[in-house]
Amino acid sequence: MKANGGERIASGGRRQTLLVAAAQALYLSSVSVVFTFSGLAGAELAPTPGLATLPLALITVVTAAAAIPISLLMARVGRRLGFQVGALIGANSVVKTSRADGTSS
Repeated sequence: MKANGGERIASGGRRQTLLVAAAQALYLSSVSVVFTFSGLAGAELAPTPGLATLPLALITVVTAAAAIPISLLMARVGRRLGFQVGALIGANSVVKTSRADGTSS
C-alpha cells in the first residue's frame, strides 16, 4: 500500500487502522443500545415522563462542553496522562453510581 508521497506504509500502520476501525464499529453499535435502554430505564425511574431522557441529554451536553477544555489539558500534560485522568474520573463515577443505585430504592 502506498501513501500520497509514494512511500510504503508499514504493515503495522495497516493493522492499527483496522484495529481503530473495528473499535469504532463496536462503539457505534453500542450507542444504539445505550439510547434505547437509557430511555426505557429513565421511563421507569423518572418521576414524570418528561424527565425520562434527561440523563442522556446531560451526557451529550457535558461531553460537548468538556471537549475543548479536555483537549487543552491533554495538549499541556500529554495524551497518556490526560487519558489516565479521564479513566480515574470514570472509575470514580462508576463507584458513586453503584453506591447510589443500591441505596435509592
